[in-house]
Amino acid sequence: MPRTFKLSQVTPHARLRQRYWVIHSITIPSLFIACWFFVSIGLAYDMFGSPRPNEYFTESRQVIPLITGRFDSLEQLDEFMRWLAVHGLAVPTVSFLGSISTMQAMAQSNPNEQNIELNRNSLY
Repeated sequence: MPRTFKLSQVTPHARLRQRYWVIHSITIPSLFIACWFFVSIGLAYDMFGSPRPNEYFTESRQVIPLITGRFDSLEQLDEFMRWLAVHGLAVPTVSFLGSISTMQAMAQSNPNEQNIELNRNSLY
């Protein structure tokens, strides 16, 4: 039997919207600001190798400029991907080996430890 809602009741979708409005009120504007900042400081032009709007036509050059250096960013991305591949495997491996050695150290008994067997009668 399908659930029916009165107009005064809150639907599950409304609860989801009410729960996450704070998160989205921060993340969506910050994403917009980050993208605007990325373009306004010129990093987008440098990353994609395109000339800035004021560099298309200079006084010494009145022809359409050729985009050069497009593959520099590709080399940077390749270098980053190699770094990520190395560290993406190295960090979990080191943490895994560290957890194994910790478990082994915890499993080894202390030679100075005395095994005492307690039962109800020995406490009195």
